[in-house]
Amino acid sequence: MFDRTFFGFVSILVMTIALLSIAFSVKFLHQISVFIVILAAGLESFLALGLIRWSFSRSDKLFYSIYFGGSLFRLLSVGAAAWILHALRQPVATPLLSLVMAYFVLSLGQIPFYRRA
Repeated sequence: MFDRTFFGFVSILVMTIALLSIAFSVKFLHQISVFIVILAAGLESFLALGLIRWSFSRSDKLFYSIYFGGSLFRLLSVGAAAWILHALRQPVATPLLSLVMAYFVLSLGQIPFYRRA
C-alpha cells in the first residue's frame, strides 16, 4: 500500500517534531533561532531523502553528485547559520549545536529507508 519512501518521509516528520518538542521542553533551548534551525534541518532532510531515492534509479554519477552535494550543502548551511547569527548579535553556540545534532539524528533516521542495492 505504502512504499519505503512514504514511511521515510513520515519518520523524518516525526523525528523533526520530536526534536522540536525536546527543544521546547528544555529551558535553555528556548530561542527562536533553535526552532528555526531544527525546522530548516527537517526540510533539508525531506529534500535530501527525496533526491537520494530519485537518484537511485539514475546513473551512479548523478547519485554521488546529489549525495556529496547534500553533504556540502549541510556544511555550508552550518557556516551560513553561524554568520547570520553572529551578524544579528544572537547567541551562536546553542543554535549551531542544535543544527548539527538535528542533521545527525535526521541523517541516521534516513538510513533504513534507502533502497537496498
